[in-house]
Amino acid sequence: AGNGDLRVELQLSNFARLAEACEAAGVGARSGADGVLLDLGVSSMQLDDRSRGFSFLAPDERADMRMDPSSALDAAALVNTWSEEDIGRVLREYGEERRWRRMAASVVRARERQPVETVGDLIRALGLPLERRRGVDKIHPATRAFQ
Repeated sequence: AGNGDLRVELQLSNFARLAEACEAAGVGARSGADGVLLDLGVSSMQLDDRSRGFSFLAPDERADMRMDPSSALDAAALVNTWSEEDIGRVLREYGEERRWRRMAASVVRARERQPVETVGDLIRALGLPLERRRGVDKIHPATRAFQ
């Protein structure tokens, strides 16, 4: 830093832990670092891989939906263990789903009958059709909830 040497350190972390990751890497106000580069995007490769559980077109795949596959909690675990209130909060805040209360209650009822494991299970648990209705739905009915 400043002497012509290039030093790059890669950190895998959550943006909420940015300060902690910088401190661990020795990057701070007095470190002499010239910058920090963040990869905050999502890749179509992540979303297109049907085994990742993001696609409505793969209803038999596990409802995974983790951006970081090393994370312990996947979507199936979340909908099978979280409270109705917490599921509703996720649908409301991240999916901007207008029917979040009804959907959260529907998920809780569905998991009481059997665990929600696959993408198709999740779509049905949300009370939504597996297929987009041609001429009726501009987008798949589960699009906002899956965000």
